[in-house]
Amino acid sequence: MKKLNIIVLLLFLTSFIGYLEWGERKEFIFQMEFEILQKLVVNPSSIIHPLVVLPLIGQIILLLALFKTNTNKYLVLTGIFGIFLLFAMIFIVGVLSMKFKIMFSVVPFFILALIWLKTHFLRKNLNPS
Repeated sequence: MKKLNIIVLLLFLTSFIGYLEWGERKEFIFQMEFEILQKLVVNPSSIIHPLVVLPLIGQIILLLALFKTNTNKYLVLTGIFGIFLLFAMIFIVGVLSMKFKIMFSVVPFFILALIWLKTHFLRKNLNPS
């Protein structure tokens, strides 16, 4: 497996560990997604919201990018961006509420996204073809 594919796999996996707290509820993204997928079967219109749909699409795109032999950089960037929108909001909520668990739950995704961008563009600059 190529280095960039490993980073994309890690991006996909870390997209599930975002953490939120509100009221008495405390959940990770993977727990919320399970509920969303259940609601999708029963009432699809109840989950139509950009902060729900875009990260799900981003995860699907990253998963598709893993299985392609020649991954298009725009495909991965689109997936990262879709997830980044939600994770940036989660990070802002963590900062405003001063809850470190919330803030740090999204940091692994941010770091991996930066590593992917740096690795991709450094490799691109080294091989001008």
